[in-house]
Amino acid sequence: MKLISCFNQLIRAESSSIHALIYMLIPLPRTILTIYLAVLGLTGCVPGDHQTVTVTLTTYGTKLTPDKIRPGEVTFIIKNNATDLVHEFFLVQTDLAPDKLPVGDDGKIDEDSLHFLKIVAAEDLKPGSGRVISVTLKPGHYVYFCNIDAHHMSGMRGEFTIRH
Repeated sequence: MKLISCFNQLIRAESSSIHALIYMLIPLPRTILTIYLAVLGLTGCVPGDHQTVTVTLTTYGTKLTPDKIRPGEVTFIIKNNATDLVHEFFLVQTDLAPDKLPVGDDGKIDEDSLHFLKIVAAEDLKPGSGRVISVTLKPGHYVYFCNIDAHHMSGMRGEFTIRH
């Protein structure tokens, strides 16, 4: 059981030298480890399936690091670095461009629109606060935005596409 737990933890880690790490840490014959790693490779459970993306919110700005996102499990670490404004981080899957999302009379994007699928909603992030949200993303087009006081119209929006 401990061995499975160790492997699960290592699989979730992103490291180019994960195989060497396993060889050093796990006291099993290397033949068994090699077979186990080969099986993981064939089933798609290889290191790198999980990705962490840092979302930095500033006064009228949003930055995702890294800006290239792969399909699979993604953990968004969202931080409002603005010192003067409350922000939100919405992530939706849609075919629409960021400036084509449906907007109401109040200037805000219609969060209940049928034109997109809401994936992440981190609302009312006070200055200096943050949130961590994990989701599984499939290939497709995604748009992110802040919907407080129509901040999206001041540049707090963007998009990315995940490919196979």
